[in-house]
Amino acid sequence: MDVKQIVAELRNEQQRLDQAIKAMEEIRVWWSRSRVGSKQREHGSGMIAFEGGKNRRLSAAGRKRISDAQKRRWAKIKKAA
Repeated sequence: MDVKQIVAELRNEQQRLDQAIKAMEEIRVWWSRSRVGSKQREHGSGMIAFEGGKNRRLSAAGRKRISDAQKRRWAKIKKAA
């Protein structure tokens, strides 16, 4: 393979990557606009984070209910296997 052909293939690949990046950026913009009602902000990295409000805590009783429900699910799966 000569150098000109390699350069041409690399430029084609670069164009495909540019198109993929553009598509991903459009999806990110659409996603952030579709969630306008929620409290969120965009980090410099492009990640979306929710802001405001205090951290929600789960009570011990709530954790136990979730734990028991999950144990029942796993027992049902194990029984079926």
